[in-house]
Amino acid sequence: MYLNLREKKILGVDVDGVQRNMIDSLIETYSKTNSDGVKEHDEVREWDLKKSFPNIRLPTHFYEWAKPLFSESKPYEGALEFMEELSDIGKIHIVTNQLRGLEHHTLDWLSSHNIPYEGIHFGENKTVFKGDVLIDDHTKNIYGFQGRGILLDRPWNQDFRGYRVKSFDEIVDTIKNLS
Repeated sequence: MYLNLREKKILGVDVDGVQRNMIDSLIETYSKTNSDGVKEHDEVREWDLKKSFPNIRLPTHFYEWAKPLFSESKPYEGALEFMEELSDIGKIHIVTNQLRGLEHHTLDWLSSHNIPYEGIHFGENKTVFKGDVLIDDHTKNIYGFQGRGILLDRPWNQDFRGYRVKSFDEIVDTIKNLS
């Protein structure tokens, strides 16, 4: 038996669009007062939510609907197991953009789902995160990141022509194969 001196990689992981399915909660909450929005997760095809939810008022509605959108949203299928597996192979840092004053909803969500992490970074500019890997669903965060960016395939990021993965298993395999 010998000691493995190789350090675990520092893994930045986004919340919304990667772990937390805020879109399904947004569809449900928005449709209570509006009939003109999308009805299915995969119909959200752009980052501009006004194209999918014409009467949404941002950021006003995010503040008004904070609890159902950010505290009560369900994790994506397989996300909890994925995060546990990631914690075995790296040091997880949550890297997420949250509206000022709503961060506690994300902290509560992470806690209520027992998401393992060693650090958390709130901010719009995720490119300042100093890690080895950034897992995100937003193309702008992947473009500017200095480490290895891994884009998780979602309907709203189809304009990206770089490397993307379609599953949590693919993300784990990619990280394990980094030198």
